[in-house]
Amino acid sequence: MENYERVLCEMARSFWHLYILNHALDQITMTPDCIWIGASEPEYYQTAEALRNAQKQKQEDSSAEILEEWYKYKPLSGQIALVYGGMRLCIPECIVDLEMRFSMIFQKNHEEWELSHVHLSAPSADLEDGDSCLRSISVRVQEMLARDRMTGLYHHEGFWRKGREKIVQQQSQCYCFLMDINEFKM
Repeated sequence: MENYERVLCEMARSFWHLYILNHALDQITMTPDCIWIGASEPEYYQTAEALRNAQKQKQEDSSAEILEEWYKYKPLSGQIALVYGGMRLCIPECIVDLEMRFSMIFQKNHEEWELSHVHLSAPSADLEDGDSCLRSISVRVQEMLARDRMTGLYHHEGFWRKGREKIVQQQSQCYCFLMDINEFKM
């Protein structure tokens, strides 16, 4: 049995670089019934065509950058192999790093390897129950931007937004005392 580790790890790497940058996946050889299970809620495709079409609909280039990546190869038989690994992405517009894990099944069709199954996930620390990956990150980033980094207190806009939310929740009268301190230094 030949060792296909380098070839399949490079195919997996090419796939992720194309996918993360939102480029067409036409360069990747997939079985027609390739299954994709993604980290976001609606990301479940049962054919290579459905996955390619979904990727084409995104169209815009992503500014995401792969900071770290690793790939491991495990032969399952002479015709089937598993490549699994992970990556850390930087998404500048969200000011976050995102950890991702994946597993990919490749099968040999005559002399050519084809991708037949992809499973992508984000560790639970990066997701909330039943939520999509990017929506969960967006909520955390909004909360982070509403607070002062040094004190942890809400900025002016964050204070008013949070205050309105509390008033609506309590549905009762509310009094607010606001003090503006100029040239405040600790």
